[in-house]
Amino acid sequence: MSYCVNCGVKLAPSEKVCPLCDTPVINPKAQEGEAKSAYPDKVDTYRPLNVRFIVGMLWIGVAVVSVIVALCDLLTSHTLSWSLFVIGGVAYAGAILTSISLKSKWASLLSLTCGTLLLLLLIAWRTGGMDWFAVLAAPLTVLYGAYVCFCFLIASVRGVNGFRKWAVCFLFFALALIGTEGAIDNFVSRKIDLFWSLYSAIPFAVIGAALLIISFNERLMNEIKKRSFL
Repeated sequence: MSYCVNCGVKLAPSEKVCPLCDTPVINPKAQEGEAKSAYPDKVDTYRPLNVRFIVGMLWIGVAVVSVIVALCDLLTSHTLSWSLFVIGGVAYAGAILTSISLKSKWASLLSLTCGTLLLLLLIAWRTGGMDWFAVLAAPLTVLYGAYVCFCFLIASVRGVNGFRKWAVCFLFFALALIGTEGAIDNFVSRKIDLFWSLYSAIPFAVIGAALLIISFNERLMNEIKKRSFL
């Protein structure tokens, strides 16, 4: 004999709801299939991505596209010309996606920097521009790769407040802008004559200096943090 869980009235085995208070009948001893469980039969579980398999399939796709493009180039022009640029671009896209999948940010940065250098080297080789690669493209790629590496290093330092970390990053970005114009001037005229980079670097230097000053004023720093959130 079953009883209503709400009002306690006796219930017939065939009743699905209480005839007195309309409460659904819940009989834990009911045979399987007669009562619907409140919980799903199948519980979805989290399955992590197989990064190695995905990256492997990605590079198989890169290889297939490269072979098809190379064959088309050979059949039409009887040499490898434009296909090298396509292959380089596809491989570079694969290198970017691979670098994102790496667990180590240092390995990701190294992979992305080397991939960029190789793509630029390919373009310079095919266009006869090894001069601009050696004097301009390679130095700038290494410069900004080193800058991002420096920012990662600063961010990983413990015991230093965030304002001071941002200040250092802004100040060094100002120096990176000056280095950029220096590399361009050296390539164009073989003479470094700084102009636009100084004006571009001033705002970043001012912001960096302001953040550095704020980082030493604990009261002002706490007030900014407080007002930054609703």
